[in-house]
Amino acid sequence: MRINDSNRNLNFGQLITTVPAEKLLKRADKAVKASAAVYLDVNIPEGHRLPLWSVLSKLVTERQAANKNHIVIDVADNIKNNLRIKTYDSKGFVHKEWQVNPYPVVGSIQEVIGNSGIIVGSSKGNTVYGKSRFFDAIDSAEFDADTLNSIDAANTTKAKVSLKLLPKDEEKRKLRVLKRMESLCKRIVPHVQRPFINLRKILARNADTVNVAAKSGRSEKLPRKLKKAAKKSGNSNNI
Repeated sequence: MRINDSNRNLNFGQLITTVPAEKLLKRADKAVKASAAVYLDVNIPEGHRLPLWSVLSKLVTERQAANKNHIVIDVADNIKNNLRIKTYDSKGFVHKEWQVNPYPVVGSIQEVIGNSGIIVGSSKGNTVYGKSRFFDAIDSAEFDADTLNSIDAANTTKAKVSLKLLPKDEEKRKLRVLKRMESLCKRIVPHVQRPFINLRKILARNADTVNVAAKSGRSEKLPRKLKKAAKKSGNSNNI
């Protein structure tokens, strides 16, 4: 499956979110800010106490800037208010997929962690706890993208540059090839210029024909009276 979605915001680096997904994430951030829950997320950005996507997205973008693989976040088709997170490899094919609600889970510590979780210490009875499963899914997607990037780097082989000198036979062969190319160029140039040479001859021939035709239009014979006068003057000189 290729990435083919015109409704995308490409302001992120290798992290791509669609416009509907951004709207849903903004509403989830507002819900997080409005609640007074104590969040138990271990992947909350340092210096913050709330799992806000507006903060985490900047950090994910910086970490994935040099990654050729993509993390795409879009709204799910089958469940309302759910997001679909996909990782694409560098060739554009889907690698893994997660569906999760961006709104945090709030309640008692047992409701947030679940029966399988390990509770250390005692919790206050009136304290409301919260946890963002969306942040866990983003963490998994980022780990998958990093793994794909490591595989790509391992499979990429660098081109080796040889510093060995060419053997004498190879040098002679290259000289022969160069000489052959030079002789070929010398033969090609007259061949290319031959039509122009022929055209020049045709134009010169046409000019001679025009001059002959112009000369043939004029009579080069002397008038009859002048001929008689020339004969008389010639006879008188002889006497």
